[in-house]
Amino acid sequence: MRIPDLSVFSMKGRFSLTAWTLILAMGCILLLLATIGISLGQHISEKNRSVVLTTRMIERSVTRTLQSLESTLHALASEVVNDHGRLRPIPLVRQSVRQSIRFSPHIRQLVLVHQGEVLIDSRRKAEGQPPAPLLLSGADSTSPLAAGLQIGSLIQQRFLPLASAEPAPATSHTLVPVSYSFTLRNGQRIYLIAALNTGYLQQLIEEGRADRQAQIGLYLVDGQPLIGDELPAERGRVLQALIDSGHEERPLQQTAYGAPSEFAVARLSSRYPVGIVQRVRQHAVIATWVYDNRLLLSLLGLATIMGVITSIWHIRGSRQRRALQQKVDLLSASIAQSPVSVMITDRNKVIQYVNPAFCSLMGYRESEVLQQRASMLKSGLTPDSTYRSLKDSLNQGRAWQGEFINRTRGGEIITVFGTISSLVEARGEVTHHIGVMRDVTHQKDAEKELRIAAAAFEVQAGMVVTDRNAVILRVNQAFTKVTGYQPHEVIGKTPAVLKSGRHDHRFYGEMYLALAQAGYWEGEIWNRRKNGEVFPEWLVVSAVKDEQGELSHYVAAFNDISERKAAEEQIIHLAFYDPLTQLPNRRMFNERLPHATHTSQRTGAHCALLLIDLDYFKTVNDTRGHDVGDALLIEAASRLRGCLREADTVARLGGDEFVVLLENLDPQPESACGQAERVADKICARLREPYSHGEQALRISASIGIAPFQGTALAAEELFKHADIALYATKDAGRNGYSLFSTEMMEELSQLVEMEQALREALKRRQLLLYLQPQFDHEMRMIGAEALIRWPMADDFVSPARFIPLAERSDLILALGDWVLEEACRQLNQISHRGIPAGFQLAVNISAKQFSQPDFTDNLLQILRRHDISPRLLKLELTENLMLQDINAARAAMSALRRLGMGIELDDFGTGFSSLNYLKSLPIDGLKIDRSFVRDLDSSEESAAIVRTTIQMAKALKLRVIAEGVETGGQLAFLQAHGCHAYQGFLLSPPLAQAAFEASYLPAGAAQPKFGEICPD
Repeated sequence: MRIPDLSVFSMKGRFSLTAWTLILAMGCILLLLATIGISLGQHISEKNRSVVLTTRMIERSVTRTLQSLESTLHALASEVVNDHGRLRPIPLVRQSVRQSIRFSPHIRQLVLVHQGEVLIDSRRKAEGQPPAPLLLSGADSTSPLAAGLQIGSLIQQRFLPLASAEPAPATSHTLVPVSYSFTLRNGQRIYLIAALNTGYLQQLIEEGRADRQAQIGLYLVDGQPLIGDELPAERGRVLQALIDSGHEERPLQQTAYGAPSEFAVARLSSRYPVGIVQRVRQHAVIATWVYDNRLLLSLLGLATIMGVITSIWHIRGSRQRRALQQKVDLLSASIAQSPVSVMITDRNKVIQYVNPAFCSLMGYRESEVLQQRASMLKSGLTPDSTYRSLKDSLNQGRAWQGEFINRTRGGEIITVFGTISSLVEARGEVTHHIGVMRDVTHQKDAEKELRIAAAAFEVQAGMVVTDRNAVILRVNQAFTKVTGYQPHEVIGKTPAVLKSGRHDHRFYGEMYLALAQAGYWEGEIWNRRKNGEVFPEWLVVSAVKDEQGELSHYVAAFNDISERKAAEEQIIHLAFYDPLTQLPNRRMFNERLPHATHTSQRTGAHCALLLIDLDYFKTVNDTRGHDVGDALLIEAASRLRGCLREADTVARLGGDEFVVLLENLDPQPESACGQAERVADKICARLREPYSHGEQALRISASIGIAPFQGTALAAEELFKHADIALYATKDAGRNGYSLFSTEMMEELSQLVEMEQALREALKRRQLLLYLQPQFDHEMRMIGAEALIRWPMADDFVSPARFIPLAERSDLILALGDWVLEEACRQLNQISHRGIPAGFQLAVNISAKQFSQPDFTDNLLQILRRHDISPRLLKLELTENLMLQDINAARAAMSALRRLGMGIELDDFGTGFSSLNYLKSLPIDGLKIDRSFVRDLDSSEESAAIVRTTIQMAKALKLRVIAEGVETGGQLAFLQAHGCHAYQGFLLSPPLAQAAFEASYLPAGAAQPKFGEICPD
């Protein structure tokens, strides 16, 4: 551009009107330039302050994220270790790890490393493998800013390299390993390693970016990049320099050719060894200012141009052409240097001119667009209605303003705001169109962000905004939904309107202290709804500060966690309590028992373990139904609780087994055992009381084994073993009582185990014998016999009272019963050839377990057929306990056997489950009075009354009565006097071997009926 001729300022020593006009124009221009300079300076200063503030905001967001991660790992560490400083069970730890990662979007993966091995992996891909060395390198190092975390270098992998070698340095950031370590009581080191999601941090940084052109990075204090590009060498040392100087923040200014070229801010995290560096190019700031003020600059430029044109227009004479040229040159230069994009087309929309600002905006060189149609800029996204409106305005001679969505040379979509008008020549024809455009893409993005922010306020979480004095300014719809308060009911009030009363002043004081110090508080709090209901919520409160760093507002977000709390409580209840009785289960009991042993060790007090088994519960459960059994268990659990102190523990182990833990008993062993026995006696008495079931009353009893202990000398398994041995002794003694563990019980149990093995061997080697004891009627005629098993050992016999109960407690009774039936029928076949008396029957004892076998009747008939014995020669003696089994099945089997002519007799009458209702309905032939009542006839009026009543009742029911254990003449006389039908005992004859029985009572005679004569196939 040519420089105007300054001679116009000298006209014969006087300033001409044109000169004054030029001076005035130049003054205006200088004033305008000064105004522009001041405005630009203020804009740069504000932009630099914005960089500082956004850097602080990003640092706080990153610090809060790392602090949240540290809290998560610290909380997880407390859940990993139990009260004794040991690792909890792996399933519980894995559940805690999954729970932690579920509510931590910034964590991609969690692993727990113990003794150089991955113990828990949230992905369950690398458990049992060693971690990569880089994950633990530096995990034990300390840093003045490390807090409880160790932050590693960037790893270019999606997940932690747990079982591979250390990877090469990353070129694209994927995750950052963060470790947290602690030490167990045994000195072992535990590492919790989290894969920090860099995408989450990148989002935080993008949300806080001060300017679109700003470069922001997250770096370790040694300058290694975590997010962003590598720093220049002089920038990479600035974070370490901040640590050395003790400062948190430092602005940096870079110059080029004496002018500022870049403004940067470096800020350290307040807690962790990381820092934020944000850099802004000054030319980008200036370009932004020009863009924001493009309309004003256009108008000022046009005003300046008009002023120059007006001044030049007044130049007279010979200078007119030169002035006109200078005007054109100045206009061209102004348009060319204008920050506003200018494009001129002919009337056919072919581009004739573009200024450099247009080229910078659209990315084209001038030569690439000249003589091209303006449609080359179209993106296809601008509505057709926009072009129709433009065409209509230009046709009507009016300027048009509006927005286009154009595409740059690089393919970027931008939104521009344009003003397009027509250039009309003197004849009124349109020759050109001129368009002035400015990029409004950022403005549109800002408007979009505002809309998003407004929508984000109406999220599912309750939101509250207050002023600095905690006066509520705004709430969202979720707040109303959760609390029940409408906005007008709380605006102008403080959040104290929601107080539940569960938190004291100290709680709120600590909350506001954290807000004052850290600007952030998060935690669980109980509030009250409008309807008075108290509910738990998870509350996050942030303090908002203005540009001067002064507190201006509080923003709180909360979620109702009532359902989550209820679910957690339900899970805990299901894990540690029996769902039927609501008593603690075995798992909880096993957790309380070590605590009791350690307390006993510390205080010297005794404790006692009571193992409780409900007698014959299985029978009641099978005969009355599981619903009755469940109701009985619930009532039994309630009674057990009522027998204990609050400090004692009762748990259900399963089925009908319960266990009681008595704590804080007397330090003296004898006194402590007495206390435990009194509790056991109380429990037995309480459980013996009738259980109401409809119109019936059920009765059961309990067997209890007591194992006293003191301190931690015995493991839990040993304590249960001692209690189980004592319980075994109680059952062996007849149930319905308790036994205190002693070393003698251990010896006796060992003897019983040895006896059971010996009995198995004797049965296998056929060392058992079957003796016959005669039975006599009132005229002392032999009418039958009872088969009695004998076990010879050394020079004596083992008492049946010892080995029969032992066999009944195991499945050995089935094999033993089969042998007795087989041997009895074999002997019966042989003695029948000697001519047994008419009506003779051999009585065989059948256990309830043997009789309840599904194939018992078929097996018995096969034995009779095998030995060719008539069923009329056999009589089965069944105990009263049979009525505790399936009574209907028992009645059907007994009826089938009686139809074959076989006798059925109820043995040991009066000692078991004596039910007259069942007695009258059972298909039996007679009763056998137990020897315990016969033995006491001479000395006990009660026994005499029972025997007398039994005989009378049997006669009324048309049943035969036989008394066993008759050993004195007085007993025999009493029984005869009261009409007993038959007698058996040592007074009349001891049990005899087959040969002796035949010699004494069976002279040779006619043979008896065979099986086929009575029970044909």
